[in-house]
Amino acid sequence: MRNAQEMHKYDKTCESLTLALKGESANYVYKNVGNFWEVNFENSRWSPITKRIWESYRDNNQCLPHIFKERMNESELHAWLYTFYDRYLKQFRTPHKPNLQEPTFIRTEHDPPVRGRFAHTTEFKQLDSGKSRRKLDFFIEGADLPDVPKHHWRDIRVVGEFTKSPVKKEAKYHQLTRYIREIFYAQPLRRFVHGFVMHGLNAEFWILDRSGAYSSSEISLIENEEKLVRALSSYAFMSDEELGLDTTIRCVNGKSYINIRDNKDTSEREIEIDPEPISRPETIVTRANVCHRTKDEMYMVKLSWGSGTERSELDYLELAKPVNGVVDLKWSKAIHEVETHRAGLDFSTAYKVYFRDNEWHLSHGLHSKTSKFEPYFRKRKLTLALLSPNGRPLKSCRTLREFLSCLLDAIIGHRDLYAKANVLHGDVSEGNIILTKPDADGKSRGILIDLDMSTSVDDKVNETEKTKITGTVKYMAIELLRNMSEGNYSIKKSCRYDLESFFYVFLMGCLQYGCSSVNSEYSKSWYTNNTSLNYFKKKGDIIENFEINIMKHFSSSFDSVKDLARDLRKVLFGENLEQFASTSNSAQLYAPIISAFKNVITQIDGMKLIHPP
Repeated sequence: MRNAQEMHKYDKTCESLTLALKGESANYVYKNVGNFWEVNFENSRWSPITKRIWESYRDNNQCLPHIFKERMNESELHAWLYTFYDRYLKQFRTPHKPNLQEPTFIRTEHDPPVRGRFAHTTEFKQLDSGKSRRKLDFFIEGADLPDVPKHHWRDIRVVGEFTKSPVKKEAKYHQLTRYIREIFYAQPLRRFVHGFVMHGLNAEFWILDRSGAYSSSEISLIENEEKLVRALSSYAFMSDEELGLDTTIRCVNGKSYINIRDNKDTSEREIEIDPEPISRPETIVTRANVCHRTKDEMYMVKLSWGSGTERSELDYLELAKPVNGVVDLKWSKAIHEVETHRAGLDFSTAYKVYFRDNEWHLSHGLHSKTSKFEPYFRKRKLTLALLSPNGRPLKSCRTLREFLSCLLDAIIGHRDLYAKANVLHGDVSEGNIILTKPDADGKSRGILIDLDMSTSVDDKVNETEKTKITGTVKYMAIELLRNMSEGNYSIKKSCRYDLESFFYVFLMGCLQYGCSSVNSEYSKSWYTNNTSLNYFKKKGDIIENFEINIMKHFSSSFDSVKDLARDLRKVLFGENLEQFASTSNSAQLYAPIISAFKNVITQIDGMKLIHPP
């Protein structure tokens, strides 16, 4: 399924956001990962420098008069941090005029410059462009940024949280994840984020990426102050790549550029894209689709982490090349994979975190809890796909005819994808149907996009095999919701469930396009974090109370297609409204559904159907 952000009001409170972030990272949070320190803080070109910094700190009165001690309050800790930076790290800023009389001087001629600068906020207004209002205990931003009170989430390199109470470390971890969610939103192509939590006399270093979260062992800040000093120094020296920052898009004077090929046989060239993505992820453990339009309006550039399945979206797009009505893949390449920055880590002896009752519980080593067939994390890969055509959202349709014809095009594309390419889409939703530019006759076409949750239905993988339920909850078939409400998250794949999803896309358009916000709120109970509520509410609305709960609320612009809604309902659920599951002849549903749409469009063209313009 899609990630937490599709749930209604998932981020309206800290509690609901925390619940959503815990839900999407479930089974992929690990503590005390082997080799964490060695992989992230040793064996780098700056590691000898952090060693020298520690030795100078140890031998030159540390940060007097600010001594690191037990139960420091926030202001004392900030005083220690800034004194440490000024005394031991600032000298690595460039240009820097060395003073050989300084007892802490440790810089040599060929040392690289420090890249980060310590900061914190005291007021909500100091952080720009966040999803929510936040104050940060500590963060590291670019050393070359202007030293001003205002900061931006896009510039944050590392984030840290403090608490004097050791019993609040779980709460501080969740607070850290909420902050890292803001960083990922502002930096949607960020590969991973470093963070840490200091609680009581201990500290724990974390990395969060699109596959989950993992940490070092807890260190004693009194007995092992060296690791704190060296970790903070390491964060300041790390390159953009070492901190997981994006290196794919080049930004110059407010413009954004990316390298593409028009097809596999041409050379790479640089092309300008819109700086603001038309879609971006709002949470962390997700496929993290980011889409940019090219300035010449020829292409859509899609960057995605995939779902970690054996076959990727790119594989399905290759299979779909001969199919009309499905987005066309022009060129693609792999950019990064989670396994790269997790290389060398040992998860086999780590503790897996289980969230229950707002607390976390640890397994006693993974050998006793993890099947030998269960991966420690999703092996996601960041890919770039150059797609054509460049479209606009379905909700931007200008007329009833355009809405219906574009839905029809997408349904036909779905049928041909299934019949000709042996691919079942698996995630039909409003967001996965786009409209092309109008042709010479002024007509737009509907195009089906986003094949990341698709399934092959060839001889190797067929509809008789149970696979994980996929899709967007709001548009999910009733039978799938029933299974989920009973705790069954796998089912035999079928085109029947995708066709039912098209029905809900149609209904949502009739209910919400060109109407007040009241109707827009109406279907929110179809996609809560309560699977039973989702099932019973949708079944009640569609089967038992269709006229009152659905038809009565159609936007006036769609009154003329109420009979089409009734016809589609009968096709899908039968005259007695009892057909929910897939059958061996589910593919026969395509013909009457396509015919119903064509009949209404013909009536509109012949002026036999009265409808608002």
